[in-house]
Amino acid sequence: MQITVQKLTDKNHPCLAQLCEWNFEWWGKSLNHPKENVLTYLKSSMSTDKLPMLFVAFDKEKPVGMFQLAWQDDLWFRPDLYPWISNVFVCEKYRGNGIVKMLMQHAIDELRKLGHKTAYLRTSHEGLYEKFGWVCFGKVKKWYPSTSGEFTTIYKMDIA
Repeated sequence: MQITVQKLTDKNHPCLAQLCEWNFEWWGKSLNHPKENVLTYLKSSMSTDKLPMLFVAFDKEKPVGMFQLAWQDDLWFRPDLYPWISNVFVCEKYRGNGIVKMLMQHAIDELRKLGHKTAYLRTSHEGLYEKFGWVCFGKVKKWYPSTSGEFTTIYKMDIA
């Protein structure tokens, strides 16, 4: 296994179909977003030197994980919290190999280069990100507005 993390800026990169499928299955389908909208969303986060940005973990040429850096998450009611590390994903077959740690370090390094001093992420994977120094900032309803009552955790990290 030879994992590298690369910023994706080519809107015609062959791995976009796989990234779109991951995101569609993860959140697009449940929010009734067609795949075309998910693909447009991904392509719109492919800036080269400012947010939003899209990064992919590759095992040689095969995409095995991803994350995005963005000004906002789904929390439109908290515009004071930014920037966000979002849509962190690692293929099930590759989990447990330190790829999330690699993605998190890459994200923090990129945000520091851009001059940010704080980062946020939101997840329901409690216990994972604390290992990398993230601190619970609060909880919000999942997929706000939600009627399910499920909550997700907002994490914060000082990166200065």
